[in-house]
Formats: sequence, structure tokens, C-alpha cells
Amino acid sequence: MRRLFAGVAAVILVVVIGRPASAELRPPPAEWWFSVWGIEKYVWPQTRGAGITVAVLDSGVNASLPELTGVVLKGTDTTGRKGDGRRDFDDKEGGHGTGLSALIAGQGGGTTGYVGVAPDAKILPVHVTAKLDDSAGLYEAMASGIRFAVDHKAGVINISQGITSATLPDHCDSGVQDAIAYAIAHDVIVVASSGNEGNTTNWPELPGSCAGVWCPPPSPSSALATRECPPAPWCSGSWRPRTTPRRRRGTTGPATDRSSSPAR
Repeated sequence: MRRLFAGVAAVILVVVIGRPASAELRPPPAEWWFSVWGIEKYVWPQTRGAGITVAVLDSGVNASLPELTGVVLKGTDTTGRKGDGRRDFDDKEGGHGTGLSALIAGQGGGTTGYVGVAPDAKILPVHVTAKLDDSAGLYEAMASGIRFAVDHKAGVINISQGITSATLPDHCDSGVQDAIAYAIAHDVIVVASSGNEGNTTNWPELPGSCAGVWCPPPSPSSALATRECPPAPWCSGSWRPRTTPRRRRGTTGPATDRSSSPAR
């Protein structure tokens, strides 16, 4: 359900609007997307995300991970639990929100040495995914999380998850759409997943199917797929990077500092 690819998409937008920065950080060879997208050559000379806060609406973020030292702000939990978002509740996919945050703003260190595409950005963690089997509850948590992110000065909101929206009017929940409109009115960019079935059905998924949201091309359903997937026609802001990688990314786990199987 949740996606890592939109996290990388978010940081591409971050570096477009961020301020210039210096200081050396070198991504390890495992982060092959740096060379595929020319991050060090074309993007970092312009900016590395300084002054930008990226809200990660996901499973929470393990702020104690060495790769995220000094990066994770105090956020919130909109699922009804008490918390500031700095704990990852994902025990199925190796820490989805934590992995996304490392892709966005990782500082190196730990055993993975992961460096984010926008290492000078800050992460605002918002836990929204406690009710994955309760669409109405997740819609409410997501809408509240979007508004919280806007009110706490996020410049980009990353939502790497998708809920089937084919049966909803305009393919979006009204509360989520209102929250997205609130973000847009405050000049906040909302980036979401466009699915993991790009080479098969790829049904519309909320919030990527909501008006005003930006999406990267969907991932293929098989890691062995040999062709790129086209942009999702149901995403109003679909776009394609210069080259779209097809290999799946590793992530850092929430409780242990390691490389794990990429989440879908």
C-alpha cells in the first residue's frame, strides 16, 4: 500500500525550491539513484534543501537512527494515539516512514551510511497509518496530518501511500481534498504515490488521485519488470524525472541500523 518512490519524488521538488548549501556528504555506492538522476552533479550545486521542512505522513519516524541525527523535528500523531511522530509503528515493512526520511534527509553514519537527496532539509514526522484497514479513519488522520504540516511550516508534504479511490466521487475523499486545497493555498507542495502496479491495473489511489497532488510514475508490480511505467493518467500532477529507475531501493529499519528489503 505504501510507497518509497514518492519519497524520492518529494526530495526532487525540495531541491528545486531550497536554498544553496555546502559541506561534503558522499552517498555510498548502494544509493545508485544519485548517479542515475545526477544529484551530485546537477542538483547539489544549486541546493541541498536548506531551509525546507518535509512533512512525512506515514508510520512515524525513528528519530534515534544514526542516519537521521539532528534531522527529525517534533511532529504529531493524528491516529488517536499520543505522540510526536518520532516513533515508527511499522513492524511489517522494516520502518517505512523511517526509510523514507533517510532517503530524503539522511546524514550518513550508522551501518548503511545513507545520505538523503536533500540532506540539509528537516523532517516533520506525522503518524497517520494506524488504521490501514479503516479507510474512513485513515482519511481523517491524513486530512488532519496535512493541516498540521501546513500549520507547522512544511514546504513539502510527502504521502507515500495509496488507498483505492475508484469508487469515490472525483477519486478523492472530500475531507482529504479540502486539506490538500488548504496546503495549496499556503504554497505547500503535496507529493504522493501513484501505485505499485504501473505495468498492470494501476487503479486510482488516494491521495495521488486528488486534485492538486504531484505524483512520480508508478512502480511496476514486479521487481523484474524491464520497462518504465508511464505516468498515472489519474494523477493531476503526474511527471517524470529525467530517467526513471526501475530497481527498488533499500531502506533503513526503525529499530536496527541496517539495510532491509525495500517496501512496496
